[in-house]
Amino acid sequence: GVQKRHFLVEASGNLTLANLTLTKGFASDFGGAVWNLGSLAVSGCTFTGNHAGAEGGAIQSWGDSTSLFIQNSTFTGNSSAGIASAIDAGSVSMTLRHLTIRGNTATNAFGALVLWKNQATLVNSLVAGNSDDSLGLVNGGTFAAASVNNLIGTGGAGGLVNGVNGNLVGVPANRLYLGALANNGGPTPTLAPLPGSPVMNAGTIVAGLTTDQRGLARAAGTAPDIGAVEDSAGKIGRAHV
Repeated sequence: GVQKRHFLVEASGNLTLANLTLTKGFASDFGGAVWNLGSLAVSGCTFTGNHAGAEGGAIQSWGDSTSLFIQNSTFTGNSSAGIASAIDAGSVSMTLRHLTIRGNTATNAFGALVLWKNQATLVNSLVAGNSDDSLGLVNGGTFAAASVNNLIGTGGAGGLVNGVNGNLVGVPANRLYLGALANNGGPTPTLAPLPGSPVMNAGTIVAGLTTDQRGLARAAGTAPDIGAVEDSAGKIGRAHV
């Protein structure tokens, strides 16, 4: 059948997605799974195998749209023929926390996560192991000072600094120690941390967020894990990065 984008949120619209797997979405232009022109909230979802012909392999949140909020969600195996293999975002209000963004591909080699014009707060999120392992900034897009305890790959950190505010920057793909996309419990497939992963105990407590993408308790160790999945099986110890 013909592949199409899953959702288009109009400028006056408000969409909430929870505990879903969005896959095989296709758009010749923006947002393979979702193009947001209004307000979009995502929690506990996995985006995989979506494609955009221009920007935002999984999600495009249009410049100066009202809001984008994503937590406890996984982005892997998405692609863009332009920029932003996973998320291209320019909303006036943007909060991204406990995301795992790994294994996405952009032909133009510019950013797995790209910000346009406005400011986003990124917390306890992994953006690494993508074809272009960077946080892209366009037309004045920035990360807020409250962007803390993130793990970023080797392609560019969007102003985040290794060792400052708990951020781990410049981590190569072979040091992530994440499993393949699989059923690790809960309603959606996830990428679970493997023993020695640097995500373990490297996050910070987010008020009111007491579970991971699967619905299992955070934190299982001395601190929450970075990313969408908490290592609930027991803390093995962090790797040196």
